[in-house]
Amino acid sequence: MREDLPTRQLCWACPDAEYQDLRFGQLIKLLRLESGLSQRQLAERVGSTQSAIARMEAGGSQPKLATLKKLAEALDRDLHLYVRAKESA
Repeated sequence: MREDLPTRQLCWACPDAEYQDLRFGQLIKLLRLESGLSQRQLAERVGSTQSAIARMEAGGSQPKLATLKKLAEALDRDLHLYVRAKESA
């Protein structure tokens, strides 16, 4: 787990070295393309819309936990969540 991630917000960290420097939207797009899916096809798999997938890929929205789970399933990936204590003031 990366220690430089900000606290009190959703952060994306991928343990695979080839993906570490990618932002969430970039990673979703890369995984989608590697899976041979269009935005519309991915949207259908997660029960969303093509425009919602486009917004995620562009970094314009952060998905809810339920959507992250659906994205992981649609892209044949595991979803791992890490929780850490927030820093005291």
